[in-house]
Amino acid sequence: MSSAEYPSKLPPQQEAIRARSLHPTSSLVEFTKEEAEQSIPQRFEKIVCFYPDRLAVKVGARSLT
Repeated sequence: MSSAEYPSKLPPQQEAIRARSLHPTSSLVEFTKEEAEQSIPQRFEKIVCFYPDRLAVKVGARSLT
C-alpha cells in the first residue's frame, strides 16, 4: 500500500513528513505506538543492537559504527 492510499487522518504538515519518510527500500516504515513513544537515544540504541557494524554517524571524513 503506498502512502497515497492511506486515509488522511493527520494534519497536512504531518502527511508531508510521512510522504518523505521512506525506508531505503522505498517502502513506508511503520512504527508501533511503543516505538513512537521512545526517545531518539532509546531508538538509536535499539537499532545499534541489531546492526552493530553498520555506519552510525558520518561527519565529513569521520565516521562511527
